[in-house]
Amino acid sequence: MKESMYVGDGPWDEPCPDMTEPDYAVKGRAHCARFIKQIRSHYGPEPGSGHLYVKANPHDFGTYYSVEYGYNDLDDEAVIYGFDVEADSKSVLERWNSSGC
Repeated sequence: MKESMYVGDGPWDEPCPDMTEPDYAVKGRAHCARFIKQIRSHYGPEPGSGHLYVKANPHDFGTYYSVEYGYNDLDDEAVIYGFDVEADSKSVLERWNSSGC
């Protein structure tokens, strides 16, 4: 069965774009894409059925963007990857990489 989990909208200890700004849609998506790049740089590409993606979420103040992880719950490797990323088991997603991710 297809499942998904919320990963975040960027590193936990870094500021994120403000959704009340007029150019938030562009900045929010770019911020999430950069976060996906950082996740992949530390955890590798998504295995099997797993895939990281930017999700648009409706909110009272408009749409906000987040990183989600989709996977098939019968794919053990994809499940483990997702929970490792969600929990940041390597403790590497708190801040942006020094390499520019």
